[in-house]
Amino acid sequence: MAMLFLEQKMKDFNEKNNTICVKMETTADDQTIIAVCTPLMKRVHSVWKYSKEMVFVDSSGNMDRQNCRVFLFLTHSPAGSLPLGVVVTSSESQSTLTAVFKLLNSILPEDAFFGSADGPDVFMTDDCKALRMALNSVYPRSVLLLCVFHILQALWRWLWDNKNQVCKNDRPHLLHLFKDMVYAENEEDIQVKYQKITDVDEICKKYPKYIEHVPASFERRVSWSSVDRQELKTRGNNTTAYCEAAIRILKDKIFHRLKAYNICQLTDFILTHLEDYNIRKLTDISNNCLSANLLVSRFYPCAKDVQMESIDQVGDKEFRVRSAKGNEVYDVNMEIGICTCPSGRTGTPCKHQAAIMKKYGLDSGNFLPVQSPEMRKLYYNMATGESTVDERWFQPLHSGLLETNNSEEMISVEESECGTDAMADTETNTTSVGDQDPKIVCIQSLQAQAQLINQFGASQRNQTHQRNQEPILEEQLQNTFESLAASLRNDEGKELRNACKKFVSNYQKLTTRSHLISALQTFGKYSGAATSLRRTYKSGRALQTSSKIGVQPTAVARRKMPMGERRRLTVGRPSKSSFTSEHGYSKRALSLTRSSLRHGKKISSSPFLVTLCFKQYITWEDSFIQVVQH
Repeated sequence: MAMLFLEQKMKDFNEKNNTICVKMETTADDQTIIAVCTPLMKRVHSVWKYSKEMVFVDSSGNMDRQNCRVFLFLTHSPAGSLPLGVVVTSSESQSTLTAVFKLLNSILPEDAFFGSADGPDVFMTDDCKALRMALNSVYPRSVLLLCVFHILQALWRWLWDNKNQVCKNDRPHLLHLFKDMVYAENEEDIQVKYQKITDVDEICKKYPKYIEHVPASFERRVSWSSVDRQELKTRGNNTTAYCEAAIRILKDKIFHRLKAYNICQLTDFILTHLEDYNIRKLTDISNNCLSANLLVSRFYPCAKDVQMESIDQVGDKEFRVRSAKGNEVYDVNMEIGICTCPSGRTGTPCKHQAAIMKKYGLDSGNFLPVQSPEMRKLYYNMATGESTVDERWFQPLHSGLLETNNSEEMISVEESECGTDAMADTETNTTSVGDQDPKIVCIQSLQAQAQLINQFGASQRNQTHQRNQEPILEEQLQNTFESLAASLRNDEGKELRNACKKFVSNYQKLTTRSHLISALQTFGKYSGAATSLRRTYKSGRALQTSSKIGVQPTAVARRKMPMGERRRLTVGRPSKSSFTSEHGYSKRALSLTRSSLRHGKKISSSPFLVTLCFKQYITWEDSFIQVVQH
């Protein structure tokens, strides 16, 4: 019954999208295989150029009660992993994987892998023999690479295996030798490090099993060594981290750490929930709604060490960048996103590409956030399939951040100066707004807002203006020190001289750039810490204070401290109960005695009226008369 419902679900999904997006078959050995390529995945195949270069494949189990395996086909992007296909199998045998990969290949679009009918250039997987053999049989032209992390992890497990009898203190050294061989820079270097393991190193000679294990791995060095990857466009991807993150998202955000009831529900979640998640992610990227983690991402452009004057344009999208620390000259091709520097030779985002992108305003698929309207439209097209949207919808409100010419200017100052005229033209044209298309009216409104913002604030964001102000700042700084030196020469007493000595001493103790920035930012300002709280360090570290946070002197007098009496004072911040006495209103009706004891009062039990009469030697009638009188 469940399989019949799944077949109907797949049929409805295919009819809804007017294309075959999901297929299910049963193999000769009675194994169920399902291939999924949703409309978003088809669009990624068609428009994302990196889908031709590299594809990551990894699997995860324990997804449903029947323990089916889910294999993800992913490609890389600054937005994270982009899905190219999903397959679900009930077995991990080579024959089953080969059948399901062929089934997936049959539902891919005609321009799959960005027009590469034979598959991508590179597949990266973990060290699973059945998976690699199945991929090789379906895509024989593609190069199969191994995840470096899994290679080193497998060796580390081998070293910890008791049957190999490796001493605990020697395990890190043996792992370090193999790791140096993995990250060797050239062919000669890797051969030298291989000979060191097999013939030279004394610790390796103590373990014959290790010497036998390394040559077996060295025979497959084409799949894991960095030397053999220099000619491939790996874009700095040496691990399957994209797959690890995607599987975690699948389990956490899609399935909420719960198992699907059966394969039917598992497939339904992949067709609906996973598709919706990827649509939201790409839509946020197209709108530049990015998280704070972008600042520490390798896709965030950082070109602080590159001088803009050292960049020369030699072609339409070809540049040369001179190194600031040597005589090296690096060639950069922004069309394919490759630099000849050690970091960018395989297409990794590097600082030279970031500097060119900032100076010339070029779009690049290696960085975020996306400023180019064309690139933002591409992300939006992958998310929604809408390719007819006007690019002006993706233009930022600050028109100074848009396209720039080939000069050194980043923001057009002329637009800021003529903003008033443009606003006047816009106001003149508003008389016939009712006859225009609503989209055009919205675009004109956004442009008017952008021109108004540029009129008042674009000059503050002009990076060219900031670069022109650098010589003026250096001159002002030099004049400041000359004035200080003149005051020192004319100083009759020793106060200024002693202060200058202290300034020089503190400056020489600054060891990091952040310390220098902090000292310059707080120069001449009240630090907020009292002199008694400051601590003098003799270890050479400057500008250190106590762990206590400095406050204004009058703030201490305003604090309320409870009286200690015979009880010890509480450590740290006084509790709220020491300031506000417990009124006990809520519990007075239940227990008057408990409420009174909370105030520190001791109330004796109320005596009966008869007992009170006997103690006071009065008659019952006299007691009754007293009560009535009261």
